Amino acid sequence: MVLLIRLHEAFKGRYRTARYRVRAIFGSLTKPLADGTCPKEDIVRITSDQDLVDFIITAKKAYSPVWLQMQVHKKNTHNNTPPPDECPYFELEDFKPLDPMADYYNAPENDSDAAAYFLTTGKRKNLAWPRTDGGFEMGKYDARHRIKRLEKHLERLKTKQRANIHPNTIVYDSNSDEYGWMLWLNPKTPDEWVRSRRAARLGLVEKNAKMAAGIDEDEAEEAGEDKALEVWGKDRNPRNGKDEEFGAA
Repeated sequence: MVLLIRLHEAFKGRYRTARYRVRAIFGSLTKPLADGTCPKEDIVRITSDQDLVDFIITAKKAYSPVWLQMQVHKKNTHNNTPPPDECPYFELEDFKPLDPMADYYNAPENDSDAAAYFLTTGKRKNLAWPRTDGGFEMGKYDARHRIKRLEKHLERLKTKQRANIHPNTIVYDSNSDEYGWMLWLNPKTPDEWVRSRRAARLGLVEKNAKMAAGIDEDEAEEAGEDKALEVWGKDRNPRNGKDEEFGAA
């Protein structure tokens, strides 16, 4: 929430809305009309730092500077309308001021996230190693913080995938055997990633079946790889132009 906290602080500093608090932030993916309106389907709700970065990257391709809308209400009143989607309204604690240490490590210019740094500085960040023992400790602290942030974003992506695609869609974890086989198949495009799920699953099933039958693990692994490659060869570029059911992989 670092970028949103700074956005909130800038909003308060400019408009001095001491009696009000922000409960939702929206952005338009297309340039608003002269009267400030824009098509409803082009409006997105921003609920996280990643949402804000994604919005700016997309919107700047259409118009600049980008437009954001803050929805505010009085602090002492209750929410009298439900949120427009599954995400709750912002609370006051969502915009707590950052302590100096957290502010340093959360700042986009000190983050290796290429998108956030590029938006902030207009140039790409060069990798530089620390020169002191303390510098390495601070670097490790920074890396661990980013790992936690990205792990939370990964879980959010999985939740959104199940909600937007199909609730029964199986989403493999990064440490699962199926995902390891997907990486081994080396898909290149979004469609190939989806298609690789079935090949990875069937290859693993073949390997486990061979091992259950008493076959050596190396031979079972080889049989599983052969099966995965056989399925992958068919699924990667289906000749009939029709997809099989890949969503249940």
